[in-house]
Amino acid sequence: MKRDLDLVRMILLEAEEADGRLDLSRFVDASHSLDLLGFHVAMMADAGLVDAEVGHAVGGRCSSVTVNRLTWAGEDYLDAIRSDTVWQRVKAAMRDTVGDTALSVVKEAGLALSLSLIKAKLGV
Repeated sequence: MKRDLDLVRMILLEAEEADGRLDLSRFVDASHSLDLLGFHVAMMADAGLVDAEVGHAVGGRCSSVTVNRLTWAGEDYLDAIRSDTVWQRVKAAMRDTVGDTALSVVKEAGLALSLSLIKAKLGV
């Protein structure tokens, strides 16, 4: 499976808004299987963005996906890409230059763009 940064962002936003644990089974649809959600949440946990549980049934298929909470790193990453304006511009820059890239690069690009927008607003 290939990492989908839009899906990562959506999961982070939903987890932040949740009162407690977030069961991702409610996001299963024609575009997002439970296996796909589990793959992304497991990768997000590996990256230190979330504390989560991904259950597997006999045969290896994903049986449950729960995000318990965002970590400090997850909150920082989300803060860098939360704004729709920043997110769309970062995605366009990635698409037009490097294609896929590391989460750390996406975060740094989001932070740099946010800082640039704030400086422009302040006139500095």
